[in-house]
Amino acid sequence: MIQLADSTASTNPLLPSWPEFIIGTILFVLVFGALAKFLLPRAQQMLEQRTELIEGGLAKSKEAQAEAAGLLDQYNQQLADARREASRLRSLVRAAVAQHILGES
Repeated sequence: MIQLADSTASTNPLLPSWPEFIIGTILFVLVFGALAKFLLPRAQQMLEQRTELIEGGLAKSKEAQAEAAGLLDQYNQQLADARREASRLRSLVRAAVAQHILGES
């Protein structure tokens, strides 16, 4: 019995037998080929769509930033105009008050 077990056992347990190695190689090539044919194009298409979506979002954000910068400049200009107008009105009021005070005395 020991002799029967020795004759059927391979010499190296890490190496598969030749029929098992050939079948495994053929199945690996078939599975790899099927994945490359069906899964890889879909994955590439999905990655291209995501890239386009991200680039479109970046373009929109740059446009929005440019618009915001323009609005900020417009706001600052209006604020400066309002401050000049307020300064002009304060000067007029001071002059009118001074005229009124000098007119009463």
